[in-house]
Amino acid sequence: MSTGLVNSWSVPGSLTVATNLNVGGTITGTFTASSTSNISTTGSLSAGSLAITGNSTIAGTETVTGLFTASNGISCMGAITTTGNSSVGGNETVSGTFTSTGPLVAKNGETITGNSSISGNQTIGGTQQVTGVFTAVAGIVNSANESVAGTLTVTGLATFSGGTSNPGNSSVTGNHTVGGTQTVTGVTYAKGGVVNSGNETVSGTLGVTGATTLGSLTASGPVSVTGNETVSGTLAVTGTTTLAAPVTVSVPGSVIPVPAWTALTYASGFSTYSGSAYAAASYYVDPFSRVWLRGLMAGPAVTTSTACVTIPSAISPKYQTRWVNAASTASGTDCIVEYYIQPGATAVNINLIVNTTPNGQFYCLEGNYALN
Repeated sequence: MSTGLVNSWSVPGSLTVATNLNVGGTITGTFTASSTSNISTTGSLSAGSLAITGNSTIAGTETVTGLFTASNGISCMGAITTTGNSSVGGNETVSGTFTSTGPLVAKNGETITGNSSISGNQTIGGTQQVTGVFTAVAGIVNSANESVAGTLTVTGLATFSGGTSNPGNSSVTGNHTVGGTQTVTGVTYAKGGVVNSGNETVSGTLGVTGATTLGSLTASGPVSVTGNETVSGTLAVTGTTTLAAPVTVSVPGSVIPVPAWTALTYASGFSTYSGSAYAAASYYVDPFSRVWLRGLMAGPAVTTSTACVTIPSAISPKYQTRWVNAASTASGTDCIVEYYIQPGATAVNINLIVNTTPNGQFYCLEGNYALN
């Protein structure tokens, strides 16, 4: 068949197109477009199998029950349904619904403004954009970016070498691997596990029953992980976090930062014990809201409750706190003293509790207490 325009075409057997086929209506049958030929129809296309080495433009619906191969690309203004395998060497653009019960291979990219449902494996070499619901029963491998405006559902392995953007929901029952940034504004559920070398941002709920490895994680909703979670960057969750297995957070430096000690102000008569080997009275607040005190002090004899240092109001405890430590007399006799801070107070007080009254040798301030 050479170049020409017909209103409709029904092929009882098979049709080989050497150049171009232009049909104004519906074409039905088995087609093979050889060389660099094109198939163009303003109606619908229904075929047992379809092989096109040129371009395919369908204004209506395209239905293929066998093998569908487009070496260059395909553009369909309606819907595409294929019950066999689907292979596109160029770009694939579908304005309606795309349904494939066999595997789909799109070497460049895929753009679907409707829904996409694939029962086989899906392999995309470029960017995949779906504005409706995307369902892959077997699995998906995408070497570029994935953008789904509706719900993303994958029951097999999901691999995205680029990143994913999904303002709807994301559900993966296999393993989920993302090489770039993953952004989901709905619910994310991965039954197998998640490996993300980029960033993970979830505005809804993140639920993972397998292992989770993330560059960083930001979730404004609840996070639930029943496997292991490893975060090499920042873990920020504003909702509830539920973990049934250990969590490992690896950031530059230590997980708990090196303490930055802040000097305390001595009360009248107290000072740092002489000698460079002894620390001045100071404090540090750890990430768990616990205050740590250190320092070796020289001071007067204590016979009644006496303030030794003052503390900022920011580290005044909610409840009365007490601890004991060592002291000594000038002659070297050991004593035990009690330190205490009243709720809301800004002074640490000393009480003698055991042995001879200390009279200026030293007082060891070491201790810690909870802020709340």
